[in-house]
Amino acid sequence: MTKSKKRFVVINGIVCAFLAALFIAANIVMSVFFGGLTMYFGGMGLDLDNPEAEVVREEATEFTKTITGEGITLLRNEDGALPLEKGNVNLFGWSSTALIVGGSGGSGGSGGADETIRSSLEDAGFTINADLWDMYVRYQDGRQTTKEGGPSNTTYTVNWGTPEPAIGDASYYTPQLLADAQEFSDTAIFVIGRSSGEGLDIPEGQLSLTQEEKDLAKYLTDTYETVVAVINSNSVMELGYLEEAGVEAILFMPGTGAYGVGSLGKI
Repeated sequence: MTKSKKRFVVINGIVCAFLAALFIAANIVMSVFFGGLTMYFGGMGLDLDNPEAEVVREEATEFTKTITGEGITLLRNEDGALPLEKGNVNLFGWSSTALIVGGSGGSGGSGGADETIRSSLEDAGFTINADLWDMYVRYQDGRQTTKEGGPSNTTYTVNWGTPEPAIGDASYYTPQLLADAQEFSDTAIFVIGRSSGEGLDIPEGQLSLTQEEKDLAKYLTDTYETVVAVINSNSVMELGYLEEAGVEAILFMPGTGAYGVGSLGKI
């Protein structure tokens, strides 16, 4: 091999080694700062503040509501309890104020909902008992999730306890609150929520109703003319007790995304 060819081989090897090292380093940097890079470069050159983009967003929102509405499953409907006639409705269950939007990991979706169960029903022509709603928010405002780690290795720790006040706890379910609710409406919608998803398998014990949920279901069926349960859960649950307690209608509604819950009030 001539001297010039040897020099070419050496230089070529050095260049290849440098490029390989640069490629590896770039991949490491991008994996660490993936979230920030995506947010920065993803919006460059895109004009999202214009009438055409607004039309697309509105169409996408309505499509999301349609898909969610078609995915809500009617598990039980005794004596034609559903659809409900427009009017006053009591929303029971702490989960009525803490909608399950998505799951975790790839199914995480939006971190919060732009619509709520309450707004969905109000948009459909129902009037919601605000005192009950405010009591649940006061009991606990939102689901408790602890976020740990960095952009590329974020982990979440979920408090799997179901924050449901006992129906016998007069510090929350005061006699006046319960009496006013009965006067407000003879219809109760009981919302039960469970979160789960990628990397967050729901514990087996959370697939059944808690004692607080059972007691509340029994109270509602003993007190109200019509009781509808909405199961806002990403996992299939054991719901036999609701049938035993006499709940007339049961709807299964998994994570709705930011806008999908808007279809609930139309069912």
